[in-house]
Formats: sequence, structure tokens, C-alpha cells
Amino acid sequence: MRFPRKAAVLTVVILMLGLLVGIPGVSAYNHNIPQLRMYNSTVTWDTYAFEINPDGSLREDQVDFSTIVTREFPAIVVENAYLKATFVPDYGARLLSIVYKPTGHELLYQNPLGVPYGFQEGNFYNDWLIVWGGIFPTFPEPEHGKYFAFPWEYEIVERTTDKISIAMRMTDKYENDNKAQKFRYGVTEITNEVVYTIYADKPYVEMHVKLINNKSEPVEYEYWTCTTLAPGSRPGRTVGSPSMEIVADLEKIQHMPWYRWLREIDEPIDPENRIYEFKNIAKFRNHQGMGISYGVDVGDWWGVINQDNKIGILRVGPNHITHGLKLWTWGFENSYISDPYTTRRSARPYLELWAGTSHEFFESDTLGPNEVKEWTEFYLPTVGLEAVTNSSKDAAVYLTYEAEADLVNLIAKVFTTEKELNVLLELAGEEILHESFNGDPQGAVTFAVPVTKDEMGEGMFSLTLTDHAGNVLVTAAIPVEV
Repeated sequence: MRFPRKAAVLTVVILMLGLLVGIPGVSAYNHNIPQLRMYNSTVTWDTYAFEINPDGSLREDQVDFSTIVTREFPAIVVENAYLKATFVPDYGARLLSIVYKPTGHELLYQNPLGVPYGFQEGNFYNDWLIVWGGIFPTFPEPEHGKYFAFPWEYEIVERTTDKISIAMRMTDKYENDNKAQKFRYGVTEITNEVVYTIYADKPYVEMHVKLINNKSEPVEYEYWTCTTLAPGSRPGRTVGSPSMEIVADLEKIQHMPWYRWLREIDEPIDPENRIYEFKNIAKFRNHQGMGISYGVDVGDWWGVINQDNKIGILRVGPNHITHGLKLWTWGFENSYISDPYTTRRSARPYLELWAGTSHEFFESDTLGPNEVKEWTEFYLPTVGLEAVTNSSKDAAVYLTYEAEADLVNLIAKVFTTEKELNVLLELAGEEILHESFNGDPQGAVTFAVPVTKDEMGEGMFSLTLTDHAGNVLVTAAIPVEV
């Protein structure tokens, strides 16, 4: 096989000036700010007036829907050159906000007005729920668990010039005798410890999760990390874009049987077991209503991209441990017609994705006697990518190609903030490009190599990204057929 003289077009996705300036409360990107700092703050949240009963329950007649109150919570803010992350230990060990400074955009969703709902419907542990948003751990029951609104113990376990780590802990000793009947695990005495870490020179939030069985006997439970995602939105006014799209290392999805519209979205693979292609369901616009789906054979990354401005957020984690991936939304139209200030409805425009140690809700996992289960997941931004072929915590990559007349343009887009990198592109195992470059926090770096159809044939188009020491940061490959 012969290839033409190596040619690469190296470009950077340039964001519109409007994405970098003019966003209230967020400064334009500045390399000269202090690399890592932490400070105490407060956050406020408006909700309709209510007081939770001592057992955790709440009835609809205990909510005053004519009165809005402002609730205030202590917060810990950690910043580096890339991120401003806000943590609220007193409300479910919550990572409430991630602002990506190079573009000034929020990556997570926060609810502007809390509306209690689901009263005595049997869906949630305490028979009601209220949504704030962010990223937070839930255990030992499914469906937001027991402790999503509880204060967790916390401490700063490391604070250096290189990293800041905040540990949050809860031991399950609480039982509501009036809980919804389908919640069955009881008092497990499991300790859930979550350690959030931000590094001085990294654009991601690291979340280390540890589950400790304090009993000398097996214990059934469920653990899920809940994420409410609206990347590319405005800080303080997070409205998920209609163009939001789920990206995932995933080919198949299993739909729950209660939502008939889900069966019409994608082609069936195994309809008897409700397994379908993961394709059209990825687009928020296609969600006709509420619906629950679970990933099948989930890879180690998934997330959401705002296709309007190509701002995204990815979760990268060891999904041989957290193999459960739940997809849920309120439905596309429901999310935008529901004004909480006038309708009292709780539907909102965001994508809710969950990572769990079991395949689906109400399917238990088990910790053996005194067993400790732990893993690390990472939440990182992407800029300038419309799709993702593969990702690690250090870089996200999208490979594609465009055929024009007798030429095929092989395209690799790499989003990373790392420096002194080497990219190797190969077609059918033969090198077509080997370049050194620096990542750019404000956009994806694009490599384009033209190859004639006659010389190309068919084969795999692949990428290997390494650092200056030769360590592989990420690989990716796609078949090329023209």
C-alpha cells in the first residue's frame, strides 16, 4: 500500500468571543490566576416552603406552594486555572457545580426552584423527592437512596500546592418505618466514603468512591452516582440545550417496559428482552416523555455534549465495577414547558445519567463480610468535539473521515490540556502522520490527512496519543469504508 506525501492540517477550534466574555460571575480564562486555591462560601437555593418530618417523610399537604423560601448552605469552593468546583457536604455530599473557566460555561445542572413531588407514590425511599442537581453519591437503596438531602461528615484530607482532597462520609444507620414498600435493604451499616480531588494542573474532578461493609456477614445494597448534566450552559442559569446528546462507549440499550414510546426510537436487537440499538435515543430531542433505559455492555466513558457550542462533560471510570448505566429524562417537550414558578411541575431540561454497581435499579449488589469496594471516576470537560470515539481522563478523541471525489480526508480531533504530546495516526497499520503538539484548553486540536481512494483501500484508521515520556494517554480506532 502506498500513501501520498504526509500532509497534516493542524487547526484549533476557535470559540466565539461571546463564549469567553460577558458571562456574569465568571472571568475570562486567565493563565495567570493562582493555580490552586480553596475557600469557604455559601450557596442559596429557592424552594417552596416545607419542613421534613423527623422520619424523613413529607406529605403534599405539608408543602406551602404559595410561599418560596431561600435556603442557604455552607459550600467549599476549589479553583485551579481550569475549574471552579463548588461542593455542598451538607446536602448529600454534592458536587453542585463545575464551571470550566477557559470558556466560562457550566457543566452541571442546578434547579432554580425546588418543587417537592412524588408524594406517596411509592417511587422514592421516603415517598417524595426534590431535585437540586449536580453530582452526588446515592446508597444503599436505589432511586436517589436515603441520604441525598442529608448532611454528610466531611474533612479536608489533603491540601498542598499540587492537589486538594475533600472526604465526605456517611454510615447507613437510618431506617424509615414508613418507607415505600419496595425498598428492602434495611439498615446495612455500610459506610460510603467519597473523596473529591482537584489537581493544580488538571481540568477534571476526581471522585474516589469507597464502600465499606462493617459487618462480618454479606450485605445486599445498591450504589449509584447520580449526575445531572447540562454542559455549555450559563452559570447561575443552567438550562440544558435542546441539542444535548449523550455520547457513550455503548452500542446497545435496554428499555424498561413501562414506556412504550421507547420501542419506536431505535432498531430492535433483541426485542423479547427489550434490547435496542443505542442511536437515536442519544439525542435529547427524541425523548417523547419520561423513560428509563439501561446500557448494555457499557464501556469506560460516557457523557453529554451540547451541540450548539460543542461543550461537553464526560465521566471516565472503571465500568467493570460500575457496569450499570441508567439513562433518564423528563422528556424533551415536558422539560421546556414546565415553569416551576407557575406550574409547580418538577420537569427540567437536563440529562440524568447514573453509574451503578448493579445493572439496574432494584437489582442488588453484595458486599462480602468486611469487604471494601472502591474505584475512581473522573469528570472532565470537552471543547470542540461533536462526538467521541474514545476517552481517558487525560484526553478525549473523535475520529472521522470525509470522502470527496478521489480523496478521503482522515480527521482526528483531540481535546486535551496536556502539553508536549505526540500523536501517531495510522491507516491499516501503516503510519500516515506523526506530530508533536500542545493541547489547547479552549478547543480541540484537529489533524487532517488526505489520502487518495486508490491508494487507501479499506482498513482501520487509528490514533495513539503519548506524552513526552512515551506514556500512552489514549488510543482510538474506527473502520474506514469508501
